[in-house]
Amino acid sequence: MRPRSLVVALVGCLLAVGSARADLVFQFADASGNASSAFTVNAGSTVDVRVYLLQTSSTTTLSSAGLLDGGVALKFSSTAPFTVSSSSAITPSSAFGGPNNTNVSTSGGTTTASVQVHDDGGVLAPTTGADANRILLGTFTFSGLSAGSAVTVSAFPDPKSANNVDGNHNNLDSLITQSSAAITVVAVPEPSTVILCALGTCAVGVGAWRRRRRAAAQV
Repeated sequence: MRPRSLVVALVGCLLAVGSARADLVFQFADASGNASSAFTVNAGSTVDVRVYLLQTSSTTTLSSAGLLDGGVALKFSSTAPFTVSSSSAITPSSAFGGPNNTNVSTSGGTTTASVQVHDDGGVLAPTTGADANRILLGTFTFSGLSAGSAVTVSAFPDPKSANNVDGNHNNLDSLITQSSAAITVVAVPEPSTVILCALGTCAVGVGAWRRRRRAAAQV
């Protein structure tokens, strides 16, 4: 094979591998299902973050073969501002809640969290609507502990087990692209601060009204 032909063949192989690995991705979304990579939570409050498995290219694996086993592991870049304190802070997708769904498990902590779901009948991704081409795996409830802090949350297949298997019993983990999201804890304004801001806004409005009134009187 000529050197040029060899280079072209290698590039083609790399592109093929790259496109295959882009077929599926873990997608973060808010409590309403809107995809997002940035979340905020008040100190002392909680925020729900959904994690979906999304088919992103021409593949129809999730909508045609469905998902028998699904799972995702989250890793946090910092332990200070956040915690998924226990398994009770993780809600598996109800789509896998059939009578044969006996292999649901959750694990939560200050540095990692995971969810695994199973359904003998398989779960299909819709082809239309708000959840087109994606399947919800679970919802993680994060607690904001320290105002002004932020953490990066990375999602990937759990290396301890084969998490994602389609209806044809194919392991999908090697086709899933890792993704990440940022969660920031914001301070809750004190009541006195809110009152002062409101008074300041009123004062500015009254001042503007008086200036307009004087200008109208001079005309």
